[in-house]
Amino acid sequence: MLKTKPEILAPAGSEESLIAAVRTGADAVYLGGKSLNARRGAANFDAGGLAKAARYCRARGVKVYQTVNTVVFDDEFAELEETLETACAAGADAVIVQDLAVAAYVRENCPSLPLFASTQIAVHNLDGVKMLEQLGFSRAVLARELSFAELEYIAARSTLELEVFVHGALCMCISGQCYLSSMIGTRSGNRGLCAQPCRLPFKSKGSSHALSLKDLSAVEMIPKLAGIGIAGLKIEGRLKRPEYAAAAVTACRRALDGEKPRMDELRAVFSRGGFTNGYLEGRLGDEMFGVRGKDDVSASARILPGLAALYAKENPIVPVFMELEVKENKPALLRVKDSGGAEITVTGAVPQPAETAPLNPERAGRLLAKTGGTPFLPAGTEYKIGEGLMLPASAINFMRREALSQLEEIRGKAVAHPYKKQNNKIIPAARRRGGPRIRVHAENTRQLTGEILEGAQLISLPLCELQKLPADIRLRYGEKLSVRLPRFRFGGQDDQDTELLQLKDIKHASVGNLWAIGRAKAHGFTLHGDFSLNITNSMAIDEYRAIGLADAVLSIEMPLSRIRKLASSMPVGILAYGYLPLMAMRSRPAGLGEEGALTDRLGNCFTCRQNGQVTELLNTAPLYLADRLKDWKCVDFCTLYFTAETPEQCGQIWRAYAQGLPADGQKTRGLYYREVK
Repeated sequence: MLKTKPEILAPAGSEESLIAAVRTGADAVYLGGKSLNARRGAANFDAGGLAKAARYCRARGVKVYQTVNTVVFDDEFAELEETLETACAAGADAVIVQDLAVAAYVRENCPSLPLFASTQIAVHNLDGVKMLEQLGFSRAVLARELSFAELEYIAARSTLELEVFVHGALCMCISGQCYLSSMIGTRSGNRGLCAQPCRLPFKSKGSSHALSLKDLSAVEMIPKLAGIGIAGLKIEGRLKRPEYAAAAVTACRRALDGEKPRMDELRAVFSRGGFTNGYLEGRLGDEMFGVRGKDDVSASARILPGLAALYAKENPIVPVFMELEVKENKPALLRVKDSGGAEITVTGAVPQPAETAPLNPERAGRLLAKTGGTPFLPAGTEYKIGEGLMLPASAINFMRREALSQLEEIRGKAVAHPYKKQNNKIIPAARRRGGPRIRVHAENTRQLTGEILEGAQLISLPLCELQKLPADIRLRYGEKLSVRLPRFRFGGQDDQDTELLQLKDIKHASVGNLWAIGRAKAHGFTLHGDFSLNITNSMAIDEYRAIGLADAVLSIEMPLSRIRKLASSMPVGILAYGYLPLMAMRSRPAGLGEEGALTDRLGNCFTCRQNGQVTELLNTAPLYLADRLKDWKCVDFCTLYFTAETPEQCGQIWRAYAQGLPADGQKTRGLYYREVK
């Protein structure tokens, strides 16, 4: 038995896709404006198009969620304001956001507009969901990498609505944590312009496309997901054709209604050598991977024409109740109302005495039932017809058409959210004089040379490595040591962090995800935000300060020109050295084995390393800024991000940054001197 009946949430990258989704049974659609949404390559909707789409959906009882799910820069807040004003005026049912600055802006300026947390925030456990609750979100779109057992655990303990993806493309990287596209070509996935480089050849020992996952399809698991209380069943695909949306919604609707979905049909529409639900079933092997081949393309070409018929006609999905009153010497009346209380009364012609067959309920009913071409479904009719009266079929048809047209107009009318612009003013903190201080992100205790221990402002280490430090070192340098919580903690069991509680001499914690912020804050640590929080604007800095951070590393997708203009309410810094982690993957790349590296089509070699529960894809060359530190007086600190460097290499790098030396060998400046799109 279903615990609840969740909504089927369909992608609407265009007006035609929206119509296809609604006519095939979607309960809600998600769509974006022309900017500030994670699928900027879709057709999307301008202000007029959004208002029209919202009217269309509202008239049919379908909800509209607007995506504002990119990180934003300071000079885009006027655009953000316009986007949110448009969403409020159109009566959007919610906005889906990634940037906590956008969430704060919504809370301040349009508090009646519900907030949904995008999967781009990478919330993947109960602690993260609880943080979203505290931040005013009403729904969390959970990470795609969760197993069914993990979803069940969270759902049983959360009061927040939960939404999961059940069909569509899978990113190799955990959403919101991929920097591969931006680093290669400045097209940022966090800003809606991912170039999908993971679909290109990346060669491992056992695969030519080691980063290309098959599409997810958990359609057949929908009854189980509904049974644990999942509120939203989401279909990915705003860049795909309307036939795709129609087929996916139809399959989900059949599964939710207890019928058998046509999986062969769904595979034919679009797949990459089949589907996978490996994450949900806890099977993270090479069978999850696939590429789109000639057979997939041919199957799609054969089936697309027939799928258009699924949404060619209006789907009567809105029950209406009618009352026809025909009395002598009075204009006929037709009352039509829906289950929500909307009611329309139209006046028709005055009936005439019947010369032959008088009007009766049977004949009137046949005429009133002709609601084809409208979204309305007759659910009951009451007749008050005087004896011996005649009313032409044309008159009844006119009243029916007029009543249904007016009812559709009333149902589609926007209930706007109040929008009142607040003074969201950021008070800048005092800036440092001179150059930035140097911090160190270390992987092991061996990397902590004497000069690093003496000179670094702050040193972060994983908990297991921190515990290896000799007591005298911890005593001497304890004030600058920081325990680094893992960016990701999957799993369904509560972890009481007894080892964290035992760190009486350590006062600092480095955190890169909402779950870690909540957990470290509860234990009383001073919190230092990592680059993976994706902070790109002044308001986000202020929001993270408000929830407990003492300082933070800015996003590695922030160019220097924008960093210089930030109005920061707390100290901020950058990653200034390191092989940057461009991907964080719960599933290891296909065929990786023990070789630990992937080669792209140009011959570039990307090292892979295991970091806790995820595999990280590291950039081919280290970020290096030692000879450019004069440019960085605009930040408070620079972090050296050590991964596999030897103690000798760490010492050399430390001295290079202390002395401002040029690089010896291959290097990259990252995105700091480029403009991210």
